[in-house]
Amino acid sequence: MTSITTWNRIESRTRDRSLPGLDARTADPLWLLGRQWQVGEFQGEDAGSPAVARLRATVGQLSRVAPGVPAGHVTGAPYDATATPLETVVESEPALEPGETNVRLAAESGLVFWRELDAVGLSFRREDYLLDWCIERPTREQRAKLDGATARFLDTVAERVPDGLALRDAIKAVRAAGGDLPATPRYDDRHERKRANKAADAFLAWWDTLDAGAVPGSSDSCWAPDRLEYRFAASANMGGDELVLQAPEYRGSGLDWAQFDLQPQGSVSLMAGVSDPAAANIDKSTMPVPADYRGMPSARWWEFEDADVHFGGVDAAAVDLTRMLFMEFALIYGNDFFVIPLALEVGSVCLTHSVEVLDTFGGLWSIPSIDQVDGASGQFHLFKLEGASAGRNPFVLAPALANSFTGPPLEEVGFARDDMANMAWAVERIVLGPDGRPVRRIESERELRQRELQAAIEAGTAPNKRSDDPLRYRIIERPPDSWLPLVPVKSGVDQIDLQVRAMLDEQDPPQPIMPEGRIVTNGELIKEEEVPRRGLTLRRAYQYARWRGGSSQLWIGRDRDWGQDEGSSGLRYDVTE
Repeated sequence: MTSITTWNRIESRTRDRSLPGLDARTADPLWLLGRQWQVGEFQGEDAGSPAVARLRATVGQLSRVAPGVPAGHVTGAPYDATATPLETVVESEPALEPGETNVRLAAESGLVFWRELDAVGLSFRREDYLLDWCIERPTREQRAKLDGATARFLDTVAERVPDGLALRDAIKAVRAAGGDLPATPRYDDRHERKRANKAADAFLAWWDTLDAGAVPGSSDSCWAPDRLEYRFAASANMGGDELVLQAPEYRGSGLDWAQFDLQPQGSVSLMAGVSDPAAANIDKSTMPVPADYRGMPSARWWEFEDADVHFGGVDAAAVDLTRMLFMEFALIYGNDFFVIPLALEVGSVCLTHSVEVLDTFGGLWSIPSIDQVDGASGQFHLFKLEGASAGRNPFVLAPALANSFTGPPLEEVGFARDDMANMAWAVERIVLGPDGRPVRRIESERELRQRELQAAIEAGTAPNKRSDDPLRYRIIERPPDSWLPLVPVKSGVDQIDLQVRAMLDEQDPPQPIMPEGRIVTNGELIKEEEVPRRGLTLRRAYQYARWRGGSSQLWIGRDRDWGQDEGSSGLRYDVTE
């Protein structure tokens, strides 16, 4: 027989009459119905919930990278996102540029070569390399120009450790000429020479790891000195279409899709004369999942919400429209969105062609893109690349690092404006000393001047100041040597650039005071708008991170941050004391 179930009450009832609060009794049911009508709980829509979604898309891989802002058809360098993150490729620079000296790196690399000799069983040839390639002791004139720490370090390693820098350059020069090893030390035994070549190969591989693939003196750097930022382009083969993404303003410390601009089809190509792996077509049917985030409203009307995020308690000023719009979206429309899961490889570029949804009523709906709904003049551009259009708006899963460790700065330069002198300055705060140790330049200059004054006092050539000396007049009161002037020069119609200039010292004849780091060089032009009034700070430091498979990534990158307010260089003219 058919079972018929009936109820005689609809509210809850507790068996223990000592807990009346759990009954949740309603004294006025009509009031409750009125409130439900007032808040729209009785309004219904004849719409089904999404049951199945079908996604058609094309997925390609970023496979080419080119520095700067390329134009036309060029051939970019091949790139494998599974082996190296994009930050390493873009930011990496050599540990040592041509013409730079680094005694500490020379000693450490010399010890590395000794260890490679030990690994191939040639430990007994250590002394031969020390005889021919040792670090020389500085002369008296050279020692006078060194700071105390560098002089002490040289005294420790001189004639005890081979010069790894000189040895590396010699091996590369011999191999470029078709040889294998330098002439000294000499190898008469064929088997020993073979093992020495193996040690030299491992030694050069160590240098390649230290430089993170960067080529010293190469023009293929992504750093734009006139803009004080990185500029590069990357491309992916999407079958019949090549998507070229340009990053014109990447400032370091975190690369993601928002840094890219999509170039018009056919205007730029990084695959001139090459054939990269073709894209894959995806036709996937799956069940949509409601979007979920912390603090979203509960789907049930009477359910207590105890999420950690309380959007209703967020403070927003009357002019904070963005925050109020976000809260309104999260509280009212947050449960109207669904997610279609799609697994992509790191470095993928996904171009969606169509999304179809089958609801619980059997209706089949084609979901258009926002550009098809609002047109090209629409104002909604969330998650949209600059330059994208309807049917050509890719999703870029950038091969970026989640986190990395940053070492102490190897170099730090502050850019500031000085209203008292009506000038802009580049201040070298931290530079690499001759021993490869980061030092504060103003402190090293003070130490060197103190040593020069002490030497002059001992030689009896120091100036003798007396209280009855007449007034002393100077044409100019110079700032510290670490302050490099940025002189405005005209570079075009209504365009002013700032040029790095070298001031002259007080020697006879005067000598130019050159920059000691890499961030700024003498004669370099910097766009005037890149030096704001609030100041700017650039740092160069080692970066270390882990990538897929646990591989280690070590490179030298640059980071840009806001600096201090305006500073005073102390530049004065016509000074009388």
